[in-house]
Amino acid sequence: MALTGACPGTLLIQASLGLSGLQVGLGGLLGGIVFVKLAPLIYNASTIAAKVNNSLSCGAETASGKPFRQSEQYTVAVKLGVENITVALAYEALCISMIVLAAKFAPNYPTSARPIIGGLAIGGAQALSMLISRKTIGVSAAYEQLAKDFWSIMSPSAHAKPPFRSAIWFAIGIVAGAKALATQMPILTASTEMQKFGTLMSLVGGATMVFGAALAGGCPSGHGISGMATLSLPSFVTVAAMFGGGIICKALR
Repeated sequence: MALTGACPGTLLIQASLGLSGLQVGLGGLLGGIVFVKLAPLIYNASTIAAKVNNSLSCGAETASGKPFRQSEQYTVAVKLGVENITVALAYEALCISMIVLAAKFAPNYPTSARPIIGGLAIGGAQALSMLISRKTIGVSAAYEQLAKDFWSIMSPSAHAKPPFRSAIWFAIGIVAGAKALATQMPILTASTEMQKFGTLMSLVGGATMVFGAALAGGCPSGHGISGMATLSLPSFVTVAAMFGGGIICKALR
């Protein structure tokens, strides 16, 4: 994320608006292809079997890579031995505190209402996804599913043809929604300056981003929006590591 200025989800939006993305997206696909090939070396046989049966992480299960009904043992509440409502209230208090601090110390842009509207839209999308498909929001699984399609074509005898992939259609919906909104709001693409990255940096950044999301069992949307909302302990750890990695990368640049 720090190398490319995007995550697997925002990359789709940026690419659809023409702001950035083709090279980063290609790198992301390469990262997914490499991860799928190396997965047997990374995980043991039982973990591989579980991931094959359940599909990988976001868009299909919780961000921890487990089906929602089987993930309760990995929540913060269970690990701390307290009630879910106690952890949920503490988490809500933390979120509200972060919003208050950001409003106090962050620059006061005239478009400050847009993040609030956007956040409500994301929450609504999460609720709609759970009601319609019983799945939480996440994007990184689409890259892995495309990578599995690639290997099934390259090695038909070694890789069975993957079944219907809902995460790919979810990603297509993100692109279509961004394009539709851009036609109604030209300001999204006009006078918007994005930092330019070289081809090599874009490819490496995209590959690292998707490989890391696959390794972590979820991307920022899967862990930050879906996993933390379900109080998943692996999601809290992963998001903390994401910010830590970003801070380190910023300090080195």
